[in-house]
Amino acid sequence: MLANGFESISGQINVELKKPYYRFSFYLNIYSNKWEEMKSIYTANKTINDKLSTGVYLHANKNNHINDKNNDGFLDQSFIKSQAFNFFNRWQYINPSKGNC
Repeated sequence: MLANGFESISGQINVELKKPYYRFSFYLNIYSNKWEEMKSIYTANKTINDKLSTGVYLHANKNNHINDKNNDGFLDQSFIKSQAFNFFNRWQYINPSKGNC
């Protein structure tokens, strides 16, 4: 029986964050919808020299609206009131004699 891969029972998802030496130095995404949900993503990558790179990653979301248009006591959308702010700073050092560190 296989534990991982496409033939496994539940599968496996490989999630990896962007590397600081990623080709885009700046990325901004802002999203809002009619249910007053707002999200924003900011990414900035900077190559300091040929061995050292850094990346700053910000994510913020806010939903302060309870959506019950028909007043039946159940939310019309599955998301609840929430807000979050995430900050992540990643550094990448590449040692040419040993490869990627």
